[in-house]
Amino acid sequence: MQERNQELVNKYYARGIASSEKGEVELAIEDYTQAIELNPEFAEAYYQRGLAYSKKGEIKLAITDYTKAIEIKPDYADAYYNRGLAYRIKEDYKRAIADYTKAIEIDPHNADVYYRRSRAWLYLGEEEKAKSDMKTASDIGINNTTAIDEILRDYDRAWKVLGNL
Repeated sequence: MQERNQELVNKYYARGIASSEKGEVELAIEDYTQAIELNPEFAEAYYQRGLAYSKKGEIKLAITDYTKAIEIKPDYADAYYNRGLAYRIKEDYKRAIADYTKAIEIDPHNADVYYRRSRAWLYLGEEEKAKSDMKTASDIGINNTTAIDEILRDYDRAWKVLGNL
């Protein structure tokens, strides 16, 4: 890639990050798309666009971008992890577990991935596997924010269901 093009790619990517951090998801998606058009092998741009699509609730598009990032960069643990999160949202727990497992193979020290996989195991009724992953997450040092956020979402969903009784 020519130096000028790479410079432009970097500017679009950086502006996409800035827009995303400000909550301007549409602008971020546009900038990541521009970066990808100029450099179709830019795994990080696909990954970041996937995060932006996920924020918008466009899970199918997010999965597509995470998948492309993984194709370009097969050892991209964060892409596997976030694709796993997307599959979990779609209630495709087997695929979520497969992606969490791959993320763990690449980065075995990420407690949040073990925690998320434990939750997916629970949804499939695999209590022993869930306990094992939760213990590993605890041993590594689970990010308490992850656990608390998940508990609050579950609590919120429960109230919505109970409120409809």
